[in-house]
Amino acid sequence: MNTIEIPDKNIVIEIPDSWDECSLDQVYFLLEKAFKVISGKLSIGMFRIIAFQYFTGLKFGMSYRIKQRLGLNHKVNSEIARLSKIYCDWIFEEDDDQYQLTFDSVINYFPELKGRYGPADLLADLTFGEFQQALVLMNEYTESQDSGSPTDQPLYEFIKLLYRPKIKGQRVALTGYRDKYTFKSVPDWKLKATLMWFTNCIQAIKEEDLHLSGVEVNFSPLFPAEEKPRSKRKGLNLGWNGILLDVAESGVFGKAAEVNETPLYEILFYLLKKQDDHKQQMDAINKNR
Repeated sequence: MNTIEIPDKNIVIEIPDSWDECSLDQVYFLLEKAFKVISGKLSIGMFRIIAFQYFTGLKFGMSYRIKQRLGLNHKVNSEIARLSKIYCDWIFEEDDDQYQLTFDSVINYFPELKGRYGPADLLADLTFGEFQQALVLMNEYTESQDSGSPTDQPLYEFIKLLYRPKIKGQRVALTGYRDKYTFKSVPDWKLKATLMWFTNCIQAIKEEDLHLSGVEVNFSPLFPAEEKPRSKRKGLNLGWNGILLDVAESGVFGKAAEVNETPLYEILFYLLKKQDDHKQQMDAINKNR
């Protein structure tokens, strides 16, 4: 936390300097405004000022408004802009003259949308099949936005796949699930924040140390860096589909359809153990040579 003290008025203001230090309301506020920056509806400078006002409770009174109309607030505005950049610069980072939102949380800040319930933090309760389908829709949406005729339909389908009603405290199974609700009435920023959260989870699974069921694990060995373009093995990296085929061929969880019904992390733990066992066998062979 950053702290601003005004001794004369006995005021102490704490401003978060990371997403982890934000309250739920602060996360919501920042994400809603941040997606306006991303869509071009709000400048990065004005975003910082709005965030600084929000964190500090800064109010602009009648005197300020009158001076603003008369163009007499240049010094005050410059100081507010300077302070807002100091204390609210962490929300976006600059990369090649573009600003990227730094939101990287794997916590699902939107567990419920319009009476439908989404996955647990870090996709902990997702099946492999649900994950696969969500990944396909996410890619369809991304490709659509980069095309000449962008559409939000894959995004709605993505949310619809992840967010389902609950029966006896459990989300209904995806198999055979049908729902007419389209999620088009949900604010756009919430849908896109959920999509960003999903990508954060993927990144964490592929790269970071995770704490699952009291165990620290890193799945990065399952996701080697992509082959260089000149490599003869180009195209062999099948990604998640490759994982499905690998597990289905082993028969441990059954055929492909049964693999799809298996929790995502059971699949990943199995593959990691299988890879570790193979490494130990190879080390033993090399040692005995």
